[in-house]
Amino acid sequence: MLVNPALPVVEEENAAWIRRFLNGAYRDPDALEESTRQSSGLWGCYAAPQVPVSAQILITEWATLLFAFDDLVDTDVVSERMVAHLEHMMATNELSAHRSPMDAGIIDLWSRTCAALPAGLLTRLRDAARIYISSVREENTYRNSYRIPEPEHLIAIRRDSVALEFFLTLIEFGMGLTVTEAERKRTNRALLHMQEHVVMSNDLNSFRREVIRGDDMNLINALCAHEKLTLQEGVDRLCRMIEKAEESFVETRIDLLRSPHSPSIPPYLDALAHIMSGNHHWGFICPRYHGRNHIWNGLKSGNLTLDPLQTVLLPEPDRQ
Repeated sequence: MLVNPALPVVEEENAAWIRRFLNGAYRDPDALEESTRQSSGLWGCYAAPQVPVSAQILITEWATLLFAFDDLVDTDVVSERMVAHLEHMMATNELSAHRSPMDAGIIDLWSRTCAALPAGLLTRLRDAARIYISSVREENTYRNSYRIPEPEHLIAIRRDSVALEFFLTLIEFGMGLTVTEAERKRTNRALLHMQEHVVMSNDLNSFRREVIRGDDMNLINALCAHEKLTLQEGVDRLCRMIEKAEESFVETRIDLLRSPHSPSIPPYLDALAHIMSGNHHWGFICPRYHGRNHIWNGLKSGNLTLDPLQTVLLPEPDRQ
């Protein structure tokens, strides 16, 4: 697992950007500072460790913005205005009319993104954003009606609502890759395995946070509800699914590299692998999921306590 060496610079830039452009999104100044301390957008430094600092800052600030969307999803009217305005700006390039608390951040990021990306990638980014917005609305439909989709359907929704196509487009830009439509179709199976791994890893690590927020849209809940599992059985089942997604990705990657391929394919597959491993690592270390001042102790299994203030992971006691 790699991390972008520019992380300290990106962290400082991101904190300044949050205070400047997202101050209207948080009613409580303490909530704004908590968002700054969490540095959730630094996910990008782990998911895209090989892009230059200018591209990394763009990726990190987009991640910060979309995490803020997620933070405010329960304020449904405000959240819908923010999503609708992002959708409108991407379609029209209108950079005025502040209609939601997050418009300053939306305007700044979209104008900088338009200036940076070539036309072809910008079109792909717009398409990916439309898919992301549609999936967020579908997920909210379930959430607002207090229903939990079946696990397979929730994974399908989440593949889009975590905006991986959107971020992959930004990563390709940062890496200077040119992946044709034919190459994308050829590698689509690897992309799907990566997306599934990210979705499942996120739901495993975010379960504590979502329980506290009263949000049932989590694969552990879906597995327990639809497969009649206990909580421990649901966690065990999800862990096996994560392992299977990783194995399937590795097998698919090997098959693709063994067959004739263009020069763009290996770095593109590397980018997918970095997203998987970086996201998984970030899930262990981030305060967003595990509580303020969380420091991961390096364990990946053991006795887990989902305390309201902190995730507590301890080694299993020796069994004599």
